[in-house]
Amino acid sequence: IAQGASSVLMRGRDPRVGRPLAIKVLQLGPAGAGAADELRQRFMREAEAARRLVHPGIVRYLDAGDEQG
Repeated sequence: IAQGASSVLMRGRDPRVGRPLAIKVLQLGPAGAGAADELRQRFMREAEAARRLVHPGIVRYLDAGDEQG
């Protein structure tokens, strides 16, 4: 759907209920370890803030996590 400086937003579908999803994936790239940690922390703070938002015009937050470090 879109690409930013550090993440990609993709369309997906929840296989359990067939509902469309928006999936945001952080792309760390060749940044150093400290920069990568900062990006991860910022991404998770954004996910936590999105989880608190409830409005018909905002995509509902379902989950955030880290895969393979």
